[in-house]
Amino acid sequence: RKVTKEGIMGLLTALEIYVETGTQERRKRESQINQYIIDHLNDLPHARVSLAPDEVRHDLMRVELQLFADQLNASAQDLINHLRSGNPPIVTRDHKSNLGIISIDPRGLESGQEKIIVERIQEFFSKYL
Repeated sequence: RKVTKEGIMGLLTALEIYVETGTQERRKRESQINQYIIDHLNDLPHARVSLAPDEVRHDLMRVELQLFADQLNASAQDLINHLRSGNPPIVTRDHKSNLGIISIDPRGLESGQEKIIVERIQEFFSKYL
């Protein structure tokens, strides 16, 4: 049996709807994770928490945490080391760490892992306050 142009167009439309629905769900989940992190870290002293777009994929937002090392007496690298050395190890995007900024990527986080990240960051700050 021959596939018609209409049949192919219908299949493509269905695939587009499927992909877009998945993208919307992913963005919603990432947004919820980011908002949880911001809500729970927003009052950290000697730091600024904000939402920032990815430098390449502007549909991806990350939480940026900027430490004011001279006030906190700890650097972004100290925080990176603290997060990586714990159990479980937490890896952040740290290409701006020389500016005192780390980024938390919501992609790939399983339910509840954002709570662990927040707890570990709060634990770090409690050592220096």
